[in-house]
Parts: sequence; structure tokens; C-alpha cells
Amino acid sequence: MLREALREISIFRSCYKKDQQAAERARRQRCPLCGGPLHCAYYRRKPRGSPVEIPAEYRVRMSLCCGRDGCRHRVLPPSCLFMGRKVHWRVVILVVMAIRQRQSPRTTVERIEELCEVPVRTVVRWTAFFRDEFPDSRAWQRRRGRVSSVVSSAALPGALVEYFLTQHTESTQALVSCMSFLVAGELD
Repeated sequence: MLREALREISIFRSCYKKDQQAAERARRQRCPLCGGPLHCAYYRRKPRGSPVEIPAEYRVRMSLCCGRDGCRHRVLPPSCLFMGRKVHWRVVILVVMAIRQRQSPRTTVERIEELCEVPVRTVVRWTAFFRDEFPDSRAWQRRRGRVSSVVSSAALPGALVEYFLTQHTESTQALVSCMSFLVAGELD
């Protein structure tokens, strides 16, 4: 069910719209360093992991740059599409980790690599990140109290994805809600 959701362009469209809204909110604010106006300075990304061809307009990282001479400070609004500097789509990371954490005998790291085209080394690195770093991050600590206690920090992000799957009838909407929830933690 989760893997099939990655084939839905609607996930990427919804996340792109949320990124546009976040960029517009950030643009309306002034430069955090000098108070100058912020201008669009979007740049193209080449994200990996989607089983379908994603339109080029969704492969853009929303970015802003101060318009005052001598400052040129860059502001990166939080993104539903991209997770920091990681080269895979955020939704791919969440789905791969949720599949991996279900611990089905058929869900080996090698099988995930075959299904989602994510290298074994990358899955191992993501597992370490969600086990060791993410539970202690400010983004998670700010959002932790807003979900059920059944979402164990030790089972992130799979438990969080499962929580949102129980809240929605469609897996695509559940994934978008989960990503929005995580991005809101980055905004707090």
C-alpha cells in the first residue's frame, strides 16, 4: 500500500503546494540578518527514488535571498518535498523506513533496494539517523506531544507513518499529512 502511494503524482503536487505556501510566508518576512526584502532564488534539485517521472516544476527547492546590497543572506523555508540536503524525496525516505520497520520476512534491505531503488548503504544510514539523531532533534521534541503515545520514539518514522495511516482513509493523504506534521515541527 505504501509503495503504491509513491506512484501517485498527487503526493508530490500536494507537497509542492505546501512548499510554495511556506516560501510565500517566509518571503513576506524580512531578512533575519539585516531586515532587507527577500526575493525568490529557487534552484533545481535532482531528487532520487521516485518510481514515476515527477514533473520538473516539482523538482525545485524553494529558496529566498536577501535583496539588500552587501547582505545576500539565503533563507531556506522548510520543505515537504525535500528533507534537508538528502538527495531522495522526503516521502521516499518515510515510505522506505516504514516498510523497513515493519520487519516482514520479505522486507530485507536488499528487497527494499530492488523495489524503491534506494541503495542498501543509504537505508542503513537512514536507519541510524532515525534511531540515533531524530528522536533527540528539536523538530521531533516540539511535535512529540501532538501525536498519540503509541508513536514510540524508538520506532520512528515508521510508527509515525502508521499513526497517520490510521487517521486517513487514503495512504496518499496520510503521507502528505505526516510530512506536513514533520515540517511544522521544523517551523516551530
